[in-house]
Amino acid sequence: MIFEELALFISQRYVQYGLIGGVLLAVAAALLGQYLVFKGYSNLSDGIAHIALIGVLGGVLFDTFSLPITVSITVVLACGLEWMRNTKIIKAETAITLFVIFSLSFVSIAQNIIGFSRSLESILFGSILTLQPHTLFIIGGLTGLVITYVSWNYRALLNISFSEELAKTSGIRVTLHNYTIVALTAALIVMGIDIIGALLVGSLTILPVATAQQLRLGFKQTHILSVSCAVLAVCFGLLISWFAATPVGASIALVSIMFFGLALVTRFFFKL
Repeated sequence: MIFEELALFISQRYVQYGLIGGVLLAVAAALLGQYLVFKGYSNLSDGIAHIALIGVLGGVLFDTFSLPITVSITVVLACGLEWMRNTKIIKAETAITLFVIFSLSFVSIAQNIIGFSRSLESILFGSILTLQPHTLFIIGGLTGLVITYVSWNYRALLNISFSEELAKTSGIRVTLHNYTIVALTAALIVMGIDIIGALLVGSLTILPVATAQQLRLGFKQTHILSVSCAVLAVCFGLLISWFAATPVGASIALVSIMFFGLALVTRFFFKL
């Protein structure tokens, strides 16, 4: 009976699209998430997720070019957030809070004026099982770009993660890399809204990295483990959603939290 259900699960085209899109997003999110966590900027993903609501609103106004407009607005606002952090006008945490409050207030008012052409619930919690082939190509291209960027600049990003000042003295273009990471994260989060939702996108960006960190491995090993945790969270989350009829985004997030709890227990038990 279970095998028949699994066969039915895999045979569904929308499940296949969701699985592919979710795995691609998980790989890219975990790769970028490691640098955000090591830089002490974990709450950036949640901040950008709220900022992305303004991008979604812009996409609603220009429906024909909704995705590029949503990505462009979100990237610009996210880079503005990084500019505030870089220039030290205000502290990073304060800047994120400021942008989150502005985004929620602006979108709440705008929604009452113009309305949304898509469900607000799908924006907040995702709708992974409604992905279309063209969206998968975009996610795949973005994931490929993230993998290429991280691989090509691995040593520079490693130095930046541990000490920006030391990286600058080594001739590394720290500011350029910081803006690039923020821009890629913003674009990724926009795509993640369709898969896991704005409120839960951190479960693929931050939680897998936090899970891998508990085992006290090297930087490269943490990369591999965090990506593995993110991918498994998507796969198990989809399975749980299918068998238990639970929301997919919330199921993926719950699995991510379970992995983190398991890592904590392992760390305590083996005294890592």
